[in-house]
Amino acid sequence: MGSLHEFGVPAWRSRRRVRRIKVQVVPDANLWPVLAKDVTGDLSPFLSGKGDGGVDLLCGNCDQLLADHVYPADKLAGIVLCCPVCDAYSLA
Repeated sequence: MGSLHEFGVPAWRSRRRVRRIKVQVVPDANLWPVLAKDVTGDLSPFLSGKGDGGVDLLCGNCDQLLADHVYPADKLAGIVLCCPVCDAYSLA
């Protein structure tokens, strides 16, 4: 049997799970502020949140991880992320 959280709930049930969201691809990125990588081959996420919870944002075209453990409404409203793998523009 696993460990128990301080309230008597099994530890594995008290952890928040991160949801994975495939974001929408936009055809015309000129209408939005765009974040893109300057370094070729850098596949790390644009943003990484701290702690538990939040969501992982995946490229709307190829499922590449663009941001992990973030709260989109707080940090990414209206920003387009240029995928470093397929160059698609995904609206966060």
